[in-house]
Amino acid sequence: MKKRLLSLALALTLVMLMGQLPATVRAEEESAHDHTGWTAVTMGDAYIKLGEEEQTSNTLPAGNYYLDGDLTVALTVTGGRSACV
Repeated sequence: MKKRLLSLALALTLVMLMGQLPATVRAEEESAHDHTGWTAVTMGDAYIKLGEEEQTSNTLPAGNYYLDGDLTVALTVTGGRSACV
């Protein structure tokens, strides 16, 4: 009986480990993601910050942006913008 329980526990452990493999592979791919030429969007004191400069509104001008943290405001996005979220 003990051998059967041990075999079952080992089989369940292997299934759980195999289920984690794809998530690990995806995480490595995401960490290698490059934002060269894109502008970071972060939360400032009152409005969003583009790079290090806090804006006077929460409107994104034309450009390429990526989120570099949580935003706690509504963004106004119109026209030609690209976002990596």
